[in-house]
Amino acid sequence: LRGVRKTEAAEAAIDMCRKCPVLKQCLEYALRHPESAEYGVWGGTTVVQRRRILRLGENAINKAIESAGTLVFRCHFCYNGLEHYQRQWRLDVKQV
Repeated sequence: LRGVRKTEAAEAAIDMCRKCPVLKQCLEYALRHPESAEYGVWGGTTVVQRRRILRLGENAINKAIESAGTLVFRCHFCYNGLEHYQRQWRLDVKQV
């Protein structure tokens, strides 16, 4: 699948996940064993969303698991804007 069809498939899978009684456990498994969850939707998240959570570290992983099913992930542009702001803030702090 490519493009729009791939996005629609992921959204359909995420909708199914929201109704699943083991959503939280599924997401926890995917985040604790990323090598086993390299593809597809796990715990209501896409690969890209899980990679972002993993990059943010253990606190983000725990928060994502704790709030599974209620998370609203930022769009790509919001996420990049936040990352840019955080990078700039770190640079400013280091220069002080």
